[in-house]
Amino acid sequence: MKTNFSLLFYLKKPKNYVKGAVPVYLRITVDGKPVEMSASRKCEPELWNTKAGYMTGTKEDAKTLNSYLDKMKAGVTAAHTALCVEDADTNPIMPTSLETEHLKFDFVLIRIAEANYKLFLRSNNPEVKMLGILANFGKEDSYQAVKSIIDGIQSITKGDFAESRYFKPVYGVPKYATN
Repeated sequence: MKTNFSLLFYLKKPKNYVKGAVPVYLRITVDGKPVEMSASRKCEPELWNTKAGYMTGTKEDAKTLNSYLDKMKAGVTAAHTALCVEDADTNPIMPTSLETEHLKFDFVLIRIAEANYKLFLRSNNPEVKMLGILANFGKEDSYQAVKSIIDGIQSITKGDFAESRYFKPVYGVPKYATN
């Protein structure tokens, strides 16, 4: 199954914006259907490079934000790739290497459904922990596996916003998480 897929980081200014840092959002477009999600980070608009989708500058705050965005982009791309691979005998649709003037990197694609869900629980990123729901629970009870994923997310998020953001999508998932 071949899909058109693109990622774009952008700043989303509130309606009554005056000045200050604004939230960074990620728009994922698959076959022309866009979905937005917060990157859980903020940036000053004058420091944002709209064309590149990254913060400009060489200071530590720019490096930290851009590194976080790169990791987020890599995670989403890996998830998309895993979903595009139809079966183990099919060649991956996406390339398995990246080569630029200063970098050459080869990587292996894996299917999320074949990875052990505990691998995702090691992350400190709630979005990565959430991917554990799509992973393999092995012989473990599905209820206990989903409970440990939710507990892991709750341990690193706080407040009502975090609960609505991370847990509303989970309520319909356990019926699909049985192995």
